[in-house]
Amino acid sequence: MDHTNTDTNFQEQIFSAIDELVAEGTFKMTADGQLEVTDPDAVIAGLEERREERKATEVSADDSSDQERLILGFTLCGEKDNATIWAKFRQHLGLRPEQVVPSSLWSETSYSRMAEEIDAIFRGQRDVRTLNGRTLIDSYRLRVERGQTTGSVMALSQLVSELSDEVGGFVENDMLIAIEILQSSRARSVLKRANASLQDALRRDRNVETVVKDMMDSIEEAKKLVAGRLGQDVEMDTFESERAGFIDVMTQEISQPISTGIDALDMDMQGGVQVGDTGKLFTLGARTGVGKTTIGTAAAMGLTLNGAHTLTLSCELSGREVLARALSHYAVKRGFMQCRSWVLEGRSRRREVPEGFEAMMDQWTLEKESGEIGDFQSKGMFHASAEDMVDAMYAAKSRDPLLSAVFIDHFHALRPSKGYSNRSQEMEARILYLYQAAKACRVDLFLMAQLNREATNYEKPSVEHINGTDAIAQLATAVWLLEFDKGAENFNPNVLNLWHGKFRNGQRHKGEFVNFQQSCLQVNREFNVVESEHHV
Repeated sequence: MDHTNTDTNFQEQIFSAIDELVAEGTFKMTADGQLEVTDPDAVIAGLEERREERKATEVSADDSSDQERLILGFTLCGEKDNATIWAKFRQHLGLRPEQVVPSSLWSETSYSRMAEEIDAIFRGQRDVRTLNGRTLIDSYRLRVERGQTTGSVMALSQLVSELSDEVGGFVENDMLIAIEILQSSRARSVLKRANASLQDALRRDRNVETVVKDMMDSIEEAKKLVAGRLGQDVEMDTFESERAGFIDVMTQEISQPISTGIDALDMDMQGGVQVGDTGKLFTLGARTGVGKTTIGTAAAMGLTLNGAHTLTLSCELSGREVLARALSHYAVKRGFMQCRSWVLEGRSRRREVPEGFEAMMDQWTLEKESGEIGDFQSKGMFHASAEDMVDAMYAAKSRDPLLSAVFIDHFHALRPSKGYSNRSQEMEARILYLYQAAKACRVDLFLMAQLNREATNYEKPSVEHINGTDAIAQLATAVWLLEFDKGAENFNPNVLNLWHGKFRNGQRHKGEFVNFQQSCLQVNREFNVVESEHHV
């Protein structure tokens, strides 16, 4: 290498730079040929300005404060329950229902503390159940009064007001974009910290294997943030890793399945819902008006009265209507025969509270608080999408870890998702999404489904008559198909034939293996109960 030419070029660059600084007035040449700063204060100010500009440029790439405020604002605004909004945020991160939102996601302490309070309400760890700005303030004020936390309620209220006001002109899609930007920003921050640690480790000559492992861990963390799988473990299961797990499941006390109260369903479920082995799909198919909702309500309440925590999400009924039908089931089981479902729904001509209603409600509360029965929750979700259903399921499981069964009534009334070339493809993607969510939430999913018109042309319906996609039956552990009794001389809408379309693990009835193809159910639609049944 010719060092003479290199030195000459470097000197020319220096002289050229000095000439430019003199020309712009930053430096001046004195009489004795020396350089001096023309205006030292102006030069220092200019350097500070450039430094701040450079800092702002560097920070802007990773600054997500606007997105953080938008996410928090959407969760706090209004008077309705915004739990499903926070559930959507958590799902995009990939968190499991029992996990907390990491504090490292937030750029400011005030945002982190706000998110901590929101997450605590969402997961059922506060006295309030509804999630919005007003309930958050009330909850925080109560905790301060009890001495459970310290902080300014006024400062919190002001921040809630600011965040809520900021989302006034935004729509839901803006929040989804904000979540993606937040994920990307935090991932870049992780990689920058990892790079700084790498440079420091190389200067200190740390062990190479340790350095590489730390870098790989940081890269994996960044990938999880961007991909939305914070709550997922990428490690594979091995005999060694599952050794303790094998011993645990083999030696733990055997828990009895929780019965639906309907033999025709229980026999195909190996006795009912297995709380320690949830995440299965069960499908109940029927044409419109045959009795999907009646049987589904009876099964959900049967599970509840036997100790399970259940959730019913309806695309056709309001939350009050669902509760009225469930309460009418309870009325029969506890001897309060006056409380018919249509009366509880307010469709009676007599404008009065039926006799026995107050006593029935007191009895329900007493049994629930004593632990004799489980909990029954419902939500009317007219024109909801599969994504909306998953948000509600996720929120319910986060608030109630004991939730073990979710009923969706019904699958074909869900709003179609966009982006699919045909209806069958869309429904297949929809059922896969719901099934995956049920497994992630560790709940059994009971799906009410529509049978097509061809089912009426056959003596008995089959799984092929489920409308739209084969995936519904393929994924299900059990499939039941309802139809009116066509063999009766006189039509009776309260007599239903239930065909056992699929039972993956065989059938058991009263401890014995059986092989029933058909069950006959006598139902009471006013009280949503199965009064009697026999099997063929």
